[in-house]
Amino acid sequence: MPPLPPSLIVCSDNGSLSLGRCPVLPTFRPLEAEIRTTFIPALLRRNVNDLERDLLGLPARYGGMGILDPTLECDFAHANSLLISAPLVRLILRQESDFDPVELEISTKEIRKHIDKLCDEKYKERARNISLHATEEIKQSMKLSTEKGASSWLTCIPSFEHGTILHKGDFVDAVSLRYGWRLSDLPANCACGASFDVRHALDCKLGGYRTIQHNEVRDLLAQWVIL
Repeated sequence: MPPLPPSLIVCSDNGSLSLGRCPVLPTFRPLEAEIRTTFIPALLRRNVNDLERDLLGLPARYGGMGILDPTLECDFAHANSLLISAPLVRLILRQESDFDPVELEISTKEIRKHIDKLCDEKYKERARNISLHATEEIKQSMKLSTEKGASSWLTCIPSFEHGTILHKGDFVDAVSLRYGWRLSDLPANCACGASFDVRHALDCKLGGYRTIQHNEVRDLLAQWVIL
């Protein structure tokens, strides 16, 4: 039998399984163009260069944000789809109605593990390539972002109860801090006369912020002692 063209499995018809064909779109470039020129600027309030776009396309655990580039992912996703559906496709082609669902589930889980391994290898290699061409600031940001738990705030379920709700401005600022980007609407100079940025905001002795930092640590330790 010649290889099947890109296809989708459709549900049974009067109890019989069937295979329906659905051609893959010829290109995802218009979609990626909209993601880059419309979605990302609206989400982050800034445009991104090619390297930053590649970085955002990585999963959060590799320092990205999971905003996948469909032009890079479509072929890999299609190949994975063929792998994961292969056991079911064989049953469809044979028109078998009597099969062991447990055996099918085990087979599918093994394929899923293999696909997960391929995905990890692919994203690790992509992250290495990005790091090779990145600035030192971006390299450091990627290193910190891949630490255990550093990206949990990006992947957790928003919940008021657990304090995981970020409003628009908080989210934009958090992403900027994650990648070392300058926060929007910051004054050029501090009241003390020095150039103003995030690092200076944390270190400046003017305004009492250092005292506030000290008091927060003190109060937190006090709460732990009470518990």
